[in-house]
Amino acid sequence: MTDAARDPQDGKSPPGKDRGIVRRHSAMLFSEIWQRKPDFLLGMGTAILSAVVTLLLPQRAQTLIEETLPAGEFWPVAQGLAIMLLIAAVGIGFSSIRKYVLERLTNRITTDIRARVFRHLLSVSARRLQGAESGQLLSTFSNDIQVF
Repeated sequence: MTDAARDPQDGKSPPGKDRGIVRRHSAMLFSEIWQRKPDFLLGMGTAILSAVVTLLLPQRAQTLIEETLPAGEFWPVAQGLAIMLLIAAVGIGFSSIRKYVLERLTNRITTDIRARVFRHLLSVSARRLQGAESGQLLSTFSNDIQVF
């Protein structure tokens, strides 16, 4: 953003301009996610499954404490602990899948946006870029992508 577009009092952008940028960036991000619906839905599905499975663990622990332990028999307690361990493992598995899928999705979106920005930069005339400082351009491109 040029200094002319900033408020001389506080150096910030006018409020309407920020909203326009946020809308444009949100639309671009939504478009990128929409193109990768299967990955996004898999990530969200595994997040929900992980949360549901994790919520089963306290319920199972309560059953173990209130019903199984007072009976004083060894095998039902061992079976209850094994079930709790299995529930925890399944929850960790779903959580790991979610993390992998969403990180892969994020990396692909970031790579595509950077490639698009770079292609645009190569298409801009040298005359238009002449007035811009190279450090400003690099900072803008690398920091703007990080915002996504």
